[in-house]
Amino acid sequence: MLDEFKRLLSANDDVDEASIKQTAQQLLTRQFLHRERPIHRKHYQNVVRFQRFYRNLFDVMNHTLVVNESKGYVGVVPEDFVLRMKLQETLILLTLRFVYDQEVGQFNVDENGCVSLMLDEFEDRYQQFAKRELPRSAGTFNDILKTFADRGVISIDQEESELKMLQITILPTIAEVLTGVAIERIAGYLMANNVPVTVEEESEDME
Repeated sequence: MLDEFKRLLSANDDVDEASIKQTAQQLLTRQFLHRERPIHRKHYQNVVRFQRFYRNLFDVMNHTLVVNESKGYVGVVPEDFVLRMKLQETLILLTLRFVYDQEVGQFNVDENGCVSLMLDEFEDRYQQFAKRELPRSAGTFNDILKTFADRGVISIDQEESELKMLQITILPTIAEVLTGVAIERIAGYLMANNVPVTVEEESEDME
């Protein structure tokens, strides 16, 4: 990888070594970077321009590089990303994917392929999907949402002070994190925790 990095720098006089390294760090920290966000744009452009380098770099770390220029995002997905999460996080992420697929199927998406809903509506959909209540602690639930927002899977309207009035926007990157294969991997984990989610049925819809 070091030799490939040196070749990249020698073949591109306009490339800043620090910028290439910073982009790799941003991918590891934020997971997904979006072209429309000014703070991400430089790093998004680096990944698009030097896809081969970043793909090889993250392959060494068992991460899959994702590049979607039509929807304006790049990212990395660790092979064991879903298995790192706690049960509550897993169920919330699965519900986000469940909601996203339903709304896409009904053409309820914006021009960027995003799905938005209020928190109380998400709570109803969560109960429908997971057959249980959302975490009672507002702090716990907020922390989970913030984690997914930091990872570029959702965005949150933080102008609303009341939790119930919070708006969640599910980004198309949700489909990169939760593929049909990923859902199959966590099916056994959910069943071991006695969670009555029809994972097999939903995974067929999500492929």
